[in-house]
Amino acid sequence: MTKHKKYHLFILVYLLLLYAFPINAEDKNDLQIGFKGGLNYTIPIYSMHNLTQEPKIHCQPKYQYGLFSEIPFNRIFSITVEILYEKRFVYMSKIINYGPEIYPYKFKVNYSLISLPILLKMKPKLLHRLYFSVGVRFEKMFDAVEDFADIGGFYRHKDVSDKMPNLNYGIDVGIGNEIPLQKIIIIPEVRYVFEMRPFSYDKYSYPVIKDDFTNHTILFNIGIARKISWHFSG
Repeated sequence: MTKHKKYHLFILVYLLLLYAFPINAEDKNDLQIGFKGGLNYTIPIYSMHNLTQEPKIHCQPKYQYGLFSEIPFNRIFSITVEILYEKRFVYMSKIINYGPEIYPYKFKVNYSLISLPILLKMKPKLLHRLYFSVGVRFEKMFDAVEDFADIGGFYRHKDVSDKMPNLNYGIDVGIGNEIPLQKIIIIPEVRYVFEMRPFSYDKYSYPVIKDDFTNHTILFNIGIARKISWHFSG
């Protein structure tokens, strides 16, 4: 975990910002529709072969944006449905054994996906506008391009879209706040995404390498929503 500590401070500051705005005392639930976008950091968890030392994983921010709607059940629970276009980045370098010799090896993958998160959103009364969310997501991945390099300085730029899961799925867990501003709501949130299906790379002919990894991603979003009247009698 220490290799990612520089991101921990960023996450902490972002969470503290959720409390930095005044709370609207209105006790009314409305249907919300809106737009959201932000940054993400993808942290791959590897099951690797031919290792001689711990691999180095580098995080690079990418982005996501899309539409969402929130349908309230009552004053505490609601369902949020999103459709997002996301760009992701994975980079890893390691030292491998190939027979009696040792080779440094690194690769990076840039890829795109369309995601459909479906989240249960809970707004405890004691926490005012602060909310928690949990749910599932479905992902369609495409446009995956890999850059590969070894000790000889050989590089390649290859489409590896066929090696990505055709349809992936995962779990989202998040926290956010709703900041009312006249007719719109500003919604900062942070979310952790765990993708359930691993990415499996074929063995390369030289050197012999096989990598399996599962992505963990942290999303930082800002949403802008508009209310549509939806009142409850209870």
